[in-house]
Amino acid sequence: MSAPPPPGLARLLPELPADWPMTLTDATGPILDDRLVAVLEDGDRADLRWALSTLRAAGRDEAWLAAWLRGPGGRRLGRRSRRFWARALSTEPTQPSTLAEALWPL
Repeated sequence: MSAPPPPGLARLLPELPADWPMTLTDATGPILDDRLVAVLEDGDRADLRWALSTLRAAGRDEAWLAAWLRGPGGRRLGRRSRRFWARALSTEPTQPSTLAEALWPL
């Protein structure tokens, strides 16, 4: 069982149920993506420490997170966050599509 979420986590995800540690480790697809994006984009040190330890407890290590970053979930991060996490996880970030580059050049 992982530690309870830090008290400040509610500011990132106010809709979370009280049993979020369970739903984080069991979540897949868009639900997991939403939660990871919120924590990776705006989480503080305590939020990140908690989320990563919760993922590790569920058998999702840094290699899993790097694969998530390279997949569709990682594309939901902002450019700066995607580059930061790619560097932190020693992987390559996914490249935005050419259509995305044309629509959002920044």
